[in-house]
Amino acid sequence: MTHIPVAHSLFETQALATIVGERYDIGTISSFDLYRSYVNDVYRVETSSGATYFLKVARRAWRTLDDIGWDVALQQHLRRHRVSVSEPIPQRDGDPVCVLDAPEGSRGAVLYAETAGIKPQPPITPELYEVVGRGTARMHKVLDHFDAPTPRPGRTVQWLIDRSGAIVAASLDAGDKNRRFVEHFSQRLGADVEARVPALDWGVCHGDMTLDNITIDRDGTVWFFDFDLAAPAWRASEPSGIYTWAVEEPSVLPLWNAYLVGYRMERPFGEHEEAAVPSFAAAYDLWDLAHELEHWRHWSGRWRTTPRIVRERIDRLRTWAERLGFPPP
Repeated sequence: MTHIPVAHSLFETQALATIVGERYDIGTISSFDLYRSYVNDVYRVETSSGATYFLKVARRAWRTLDDIGWDVALQQHLRRHRVSVSEPIPQRDGDPVCVLDAPEGSRGAVLYAETAGIKPQPPITPELYEVVGRGTARMHKVLDHFDAPTPRPGRTVQWLIDRSGAIVAASLDAGDKNRRFVEHFSQRLGADVEARVPALDWGVCHGDMTLDNITIDRDGTVWFFDFDLAAPAWRASEPSGIYTWAVEEPSVLPLWNAYLVGYRMERPFGEHEEAAVPSFAAAYDLWDLAHELEHWRHWSGRWRTTPRIVRERIDRLRTWAERLGFPPP
């Protein structure tokens, strides 16, 4: 019989629950279910005492054990400095990174306590975004003093824009007019950001700042979780998602302004930073398409990046080019 290597496996739930019960001192597990299988496999764990945890099992092709350890160290650093983030739970031996043997090789997992509060519910108000802005600024202040060497690439122009543009362009036929546009767009965008960076603040960022990755408790404190995309980056890139939403939905503009007000209550965010946000928002749209092409075609199939979907995503980049005032190729 021919042996076929495994790219990604899904653990049998009950067997994994047994391992978690043996390795963690969390009491009797009353419920253990697959919560989401996406970049990582996430399991919801409930105990007889009423506590809830989430076990995040990293995809082997996505995060190394060193990567996961850095992620945990970052969150522990934030917690020590009173920033409200999800709590990594150590195993009985004290190690927060649980190594699991899978058919594709060793995979790292971390058990997190459920964060306090609930996810924001509509209507989304400027007051909420002011709180998010303040919380983000506090997090950045604390991360200014987090100096653990990172195994992850920093979000430099070369990584975020040049590399992403090359991946997208290479996915298109040589004669495709969209290929010429992507090459031109990434060159112009890279030059634009390079011209701005001397005036910008660089440091570790959350990397995926959306309402999906926060909860708000009864005291109005914002809790952050899911640092899977955390990495050194320009701080002006952190609110890219919020800004993009405001650009596409004018009614959201007060939320963007409220975020800036909240951030500036805790930490400077000058005119150079604010002026750079649109360029980084465009860069993350380019990176997101490259990420889909590089990873999701292998992880989930080509239905995620059909020619029609790629064309639509490139049309979004054309809109960014117009917003940024780039001349056509």
